[in-house]
Amino acid sequence: MDLLNDPKVQGTNLFQQLTDYKDGQVAKVMNFDIMVRSSVLIFNSGGTAAKLPDATPLTTDCEGSLFWHPLFVGRSMGNMEVFFNAAQATHYGDLLSMEAQAGGKKYYADGRGVIGLVQD
Repeated sequence: MDLLNDPKVQGTNLFQQLTDYKDGQVAKVMNFDIMVRSSVLIFNSGGTAAKLPDATPLTTDCEGSLFWHPLFVGRSMGNMEVFFNAAQATHYGDLLSMEAQAGGKKYYADGRGVIGLVQD
């Protein structure tokens, strides 16, 4: 959000509003799709290593964003499992949920095409 609120970005042709919100994309800045997620990456105090999503953040940790080019990152989608629980009294109706396996990896060991922007 700090990037989108920057006066150098606002009011220029670098900022274009997207209309496709289904994947979490809210804007496009300098040809990067800006996406909203429920949580952000947490980096160590030096900004050199990202922590696992379930790790407890320290007060010295920093938040960050990940930028990548699709030609430098591999993605995979695994199995999807659907769960359906009919007539759940505690929820006053049916419950439907899904679980999907997904993964990603950088193609190059030197990190080409992938960069982390870490809070100071």
